[in-house]
Amino acid sequence: LYVAVKVLDPVWTRNDELRARFANEVEMLRTMSHPHIVSFLGAGVLAGDLPFVILEWMPFHLAKFLASGKPLLGATVHVGVQIARALVVLHRRGIVHRDIKAGNVLLDGADPEKARVCLADLGLAKVSPSERHNAAMTHVSTGGAALLGTWDTMSPEQWIKSKTVD
Repeated sequence: LYVAVKVLDPVWTRNDELRARFANEVEMLRTMSHPHIVSFLGAGVLAGDLPFVILEWMPFHLAKFLASGKPLLGATVHVGVQIARALVVLHRRGIVHRDIKAGNVLLDGADPEKARVCLADLGLAKVSPSERHNAAMTHVSTGGAALLGTWDTMSPEQWIKSKTVD
């Protein structure tokens, strides 16, 4: 069994907001089980006060496939349906991902027409107050002018009113 271990960078551990975002991501994944959201396997803190999370290993990501220049209709539909299912689950729980991009779409196989697809990286997710309360998450306030997401894949709403995007 292979796993992925995500460790918060030592520089980021000194930033309370980034540390809270990492802890919230861990808590969201801990309380969620869905075939198209990367699976939580464990978490803890390493020496030097470095928090980590252990996730299922998904060896491929959509960005690599797209870079190959081989987009096919079948693969597009197969991947799109699975990501849509993950987003429905997140949105029902009051979670807005805010960083949907090919690098955060993981695949368990090299063939995107057959692979199981998972959404990963909830570190920038916006969480409703009720979900934060239910999952014991920390409120992370985003400055009014802050832009969250990957610039070249952000939706227009994120550029215009990032704090209120839903």
